[in-house]
Amino acid sequence: MRSAVTAFASRTGRKLTKSQYAVCIGVLSLAVRYKLEFGRCLLRSWDSAHVVRTAAFERVRVQMENLIPEAQAREDSAMLQAAAERQSYIGAADGHRYRFSRASIVAGLEASRRKIEAFKRLENSVADLLRRTPDAISQ
Repeated sequence: MRSAVTAFASRTGRKLTKSQYAVCIGVLSLAVRYKLEFGRCLLRSWDSAHVVRTAAFERVRVQMENLIPEAQAREDSAMLQAAAERQSYIGAADGHRYRFSRASIVAGLEASRRKIEAFKRLENSVADLLRRTPDAISQ
Protein backbone atom coordinates (compact mmCIF):
# COMPACT_ATOMS: atom_id res chain seq x y z
CA MET A 1 0.00 0.00 0.00
CA ARG A 2 2.81 2.35 0.92
CA SER A 3 4.48 1.80 -2.46
CA ALA A 4 1.21 2.49 -4.29
CA VAL A 5 0.76 5.74 -2.39
CA THR A 6 4.37 6.76 -3.05
CA ALA A 7 3.98 5.92 -6.76
CA PHE A 8 0.79 7.99 -6.92
CA ALA A 9 2.56 10.96 -5.33
CA SER A 10 5.52 10.62 -7.71
CA ARG A 11 3.33 10.27 -10.79
CA THR A 12 0.87 13.07 -10.02
CA GLY A 13 2.89 15.37 -7.80
CA ARG A 14 0.03 15.21 -5.27
CA LYS A 15 -0.39 13.40 -2.00
CA LEU A 16 -3.43 11.34 -1.13
CA THR A 17 -5.75 12.85 1.43
CA LYS A 18 -6.95 10.79 4.37
CA SER A 19 -10.35 10.41 2.74
CA GLN A 20 -8.78 9.23 -0.55
CA TYR A 21 -6.66 6.78 1.38
CA ALA A 22 -9.77 5.51 3.16
CA VAL A 23 -11.54 5.02 -0.18
CA CYS A 24 -8.59 2.99 -1.49
CA ILE A 25 -8.61 0.78 1.59
CA GLY A 26 -12.38 0.36 1.27
CA VAL A 27 -12.11 -0.78 -2.35
CA LEU A 28 -9.31 -3.22 -1.51
CA SER A 29 -11.33 -4.55 1.43
CA LEU A 30 -14.32 -5.08 -0.84
CA ALA A 31 -12.20 -6.97 -3.40
CA VAL A 32 -10.78 -9.27 -0.73
CA ARG A 33 -14.26 -9.96 0.67
CA TYR A 34 -15.54 -10.66 -2.85
CA LYS A 35 -12.87 -13.32 -3.40
CA LEU A 36 -13.65 -14.94 -0.05
CA GLU A 37 -17.41 -15.04 -0.64
CA PHE A 38 -16.89 -16.23 -4.21
CA GLY A 39 -14.71 -19.09 -2.92
CA ARG A 40 -17.37 -20.06 -0.41
CA CYS A 41 -19.97 -20.16 -3.19
CA LEU A 42 -17.68 -22.25 -5.39
CA LEU A 43 -17.25 -24.81 -2.62
CA ARG A 44 -20.96 -24.93 -1.82
CA SER A 45 -21.75 -25.23 -5.54
CA TRP A 46 -19.32 -28.13 -5.88
CA ASP A 47 -20.67 -29.91 -2.80
CA SER A 48 -24.35 -29.44 -3.66
CA ALA A 49 -24.02 -30.05 -7.43
CA HIS A 50 -25.98 -26.88 -8.20
CA VAL A 51 -24.99 -23.22 -8.42
CA VAL A 52 -25.04 -21.53 -5.02
CA ARG A 53 -24.95 -17.76 -4.64
CA THR A 54 -25.23 -16.79 -1.00
CA ALA A 55 -26.79 -13.56 0.20
CA ALA A 56 -23.36 -12.44 1.44
CA PHE A 57 -21.85 -13.05 -2.00
CA GLU A 58 -24.68 -11.23 -3.76
CA ARG A 59 -24.25 -8.18 -1.49
CA VAL A 60 -20.53 -7.98 -2.23
CA ARG A 61 -21.05 -8.77 -5.93
CA VAL A 62 -23.49 -5.87 -6.29
CA GLN A 63 -20.99 -3.55 -4.61
CA MET A 64 -18.25 -4.78 -6.97
CA GLU A 65 -20.41 -4.49 -10.10
CA ASN A 66 -18.77 -1.30 -11.39
CA LEU A 67 -15.29 -2.29 -10.23
CA ILE A 68 -14.74 -5.54 -12.11
CA PRO A 69 -14.78 -5.95 -15.88
CA GLU A 70 -17.84 -7.60 -17.38
CA ALA A 71 -15.63 -10.39 -18.76
CA GLN A 72 -14.48 -11.21 -15.21
CA ALA A 73 -18.07 -11.32 -13.98
CA ARG A 74 -18.95 -13.75 -16.79
CA GLU A 75 -15.91 -15.87 -15.99
CA ASP A 76 -16.89 -16.00 -12.32
CA SER A 77 -20.42 -17.12 -13.26
CA ALA A 78 -18.95 -19.79 -15.53
CA MET A 79 -16.74 -20.98 -12.66
CA LEU A 80 -19.77 -21.33 -10.41
CA GLN A 81 -21.48 -23.42 -13.09
CA ALA A 82 -18.32 -25.49 -13.58
CA ALA A 83 -18.17 -26.14 -9.84
CA ALA A 84 -21.83 -27.23 -9.78
CA GLU A 85 -21.08 -29.62 -12.64
CA ARG A 86 -17.83 -30.76 -10.99
CA GLN A 87 -15.86 -30.13 -14.15
CA SER A 88 -12.21 -31.12 -14.00
CA TYR A 89 -11.05 -28.20 -16.21
CA ILE A 90 -12.16 -24.61 -16.64
CA GLY A 91 -11.44 -22.20 -19.45
CA ALA A 92 -10.14 -18.74 -18.67
CA ALA A 93 -10.38 -15.45 -20.54
CA ASP A 94 -6.71 -15.82 -21.51
CA GLY A 95 -7.63 -18.91 -23.56
CA HIS A 96 -5.93 -21.37 -21.25
CA ARG A 97 -7.59 -24.32 -19.56
CA TYR A 98 -6.90 -24.91 -15.89
CA ARG A 99 -7.38 -27.97 -13.70
CA PHE A 100 -10.37 -27.55 -11.46
CA SER A 101 -11.26 -29.66 -8.45
CA ARG A 102 -12.70 -29.47 -4.99
CA ALA A 103 -9.14 -29.45 -3.66
CA SER A 104 -8.24 -26.43 -5.82
CA ILE A 105 -11.35 -24.63 -4.61
CA VAL A 106 -10.47 -25.36 -0.98
CA ALA A 107 -6.89 -24.17 -1.57
CA GLY A 108 -8.18 -20.94 -3.11
CA LEU A 109 -10.59 -20.44 -0.23
CA GLU A 110 -7.80 -20.93 2.30
CA ALA A 111 -5.65 -18.42 0.41
CA SER A 112 -8.55 -15.94 0.54
CA ARG A 113 -8.88 -16.46 4.29
CA ARG A 114 -5.16 -15.75 4.74
CA LYS A 115 -5.52 -12.62 2.60
CA ILE A 116 -8.43 -11.47 4.78
CA GLU A 117 -6.30 -11.84 7.90
CA ALA A 118 -3.37 -10.01 6.29
CA PHE A 119 -5.70 -7.29 5.07
CA LYS A 120 -7.14 -6.83 8.57
CA ARG A 121 -3.59 -6.19 9.80
CA LEU A 122 -3.07 -3.73 6.95
CA GLU A 123 -6.34 -1.94 7.77
CA ASN A 124 -5.26 -1.61 11.40
CA SER A 125 -1.88 -0.22 10.34
CA VAL A 126 -3.50 2.26 7.96
CA ALA A 127 -6.01 3.33 10.60
CA ASP A 128 -3.12 3.96 12.98
CA LEU A 129 -1.22 5.87 10.27
CA LEU A 130 -4.26 8.02 9.50
CA ARG A 131 -4.71 8.89 13.18
CA ARG A 132 -1.09 9.99 13.52
CA THR A 133 -0.53 11.97 10.31
CA PRO A 134 -1.61 15.28 8.83
CA ASP A 135 -4.36 15.32 6.20
CA ALA A 136 -2.11 14.60 3.19
CA ILE A 137 -0.12 11.36 3.19
CA SER A 138 2.91 10.59 1.07
CA GLN A 139 4.75 7.91 3.01
